[in-house]
Amino acid sequence: MFSIGRRTIMAHRYFYEVLKAVIPVGHEIDHLCRITSCVNPSHLEAVTHAENMRRTPRVTSSECKYGHALDGVRTRKDGGRYCKVCNLQNKRRQRSGKQ
Repeated sequence: MFSIGRRTIMAHRYFYEVLKAVIPVGHEIDHLCRITSCVNPSHLEAVTHAENMRRTPRVTSSECKYGHALDGVRTRKDGGRYCKVCNLQNKRRQRSGKQ
């Protein structure tokens, strides 16, 4: 992201519109290379949200990012997921006064 005056612009959208074409209403930019920080217009395509979601690879893993087994994953009310082991460790660290 960068700013022009008071306006904040997402870099990949800016470069797509300047170097390729106007993004149609109701479309978003799909990173064909799967690198979300990429601004190369040949790696970008304007698609609907539904198409972008169909193209997004689903990550399936057997562990959280810290290596704990996924059988310890819990779902929050808002649909977000968290690792039970990591959550317990964070609570213990907070109670002990260590950050």
